[in-house]
Amino acid sequence: MSRSIYEGFATLYGQRVSISPLGKADLVAFTRYRAEPAIARYQGWQDYQLSDAEALFAGQCALPFPHPDSWYQLAIHDAGGELLGDLALHWLTAQEAEVGFTLAPASQGQGYASEALKLLLAWLFGQGCLSVTAAVDTRNVPSYRLLERCGFTRTSCHKDAAFFKGEWYSEYHYRLERHHWQGAGDKTSHKT
Repeated sequence: MSRSIYEGFATLYGQRVSISPLGKADLVAFTRYRAEPAIARYQGWQDYQLSDAEALFAGQCALPFPHPDSWYQLAIHDAGGELLGDLALHWLTAQEAEVGFTLAPASQGQGYASEALKLLLAWLFGQGCLSVTAAVDTRNVPSYRLLERCGFTRTSCHKDAAFFKGEWYSEYHYRLERHHWQGAGDKTSHKT
């Protein structure tokens, strides 16, 4: 029987960050950074409100984990418990996942996203996932550079992929196969 993400995902610990299911206590900080126009620019939301975060959280609580074609939000916390950002985990199939990431402005450029993404990748590949994909707006240079630093390979570019927020945008697609994963030496621990 499948379990809720809040019962089935053990917290992952790195050197400076931890990853756990997004919690109710995270919602105010989560809303604060998602409401910033610079953060929302390349994302599927705008004018993010606390009610949006509460609805997302309620929906997450009802989802079995893992479940194909379902998205899950995972909180990235620092050692003091402050919310730095979040990872999005989309189970495509039992052996393939898609990831995304969003960091609060004050947390960007310090290596937190890289550490968090590597923790998640190590966990996914340890769970039997064979490949992980990601899609990023071609104008979002820090995001695609992060994917490349973590070992992802750009597989395609979709020019004028969609009309989004009043303009056409193009999108890079990335993929990382388990047999190419170089993160096996990363220091991670799991706590249930």
